[in-house]
Amino acid sequence: MKTLSCKSMGIDCDFVAEAETDEEVIKKGLEHADDEHTEYMEKMRTTMSEQQIMDAAKMKIKTV
Repeated sequence: MKTLSCKSMGIDCDFVAEAETDEEVIKKGLEHADDEHTEYMEKMRTTMSEQQIMDAAKMKIKTV
């Protein structure tokens, strides 16, 4: 099982995405962030490409 938390991405939120693969957990995490942290994501997208965001998220994934 893979996990990705908002806290690990620097957001003060208790959400933790869980999935079997890196791609799935990143997708779930980004969907949550787009829905719940719109302003934060808009700022990220002005300074980072989608690939950079994906790479940053991938570095924060934990295997449990």
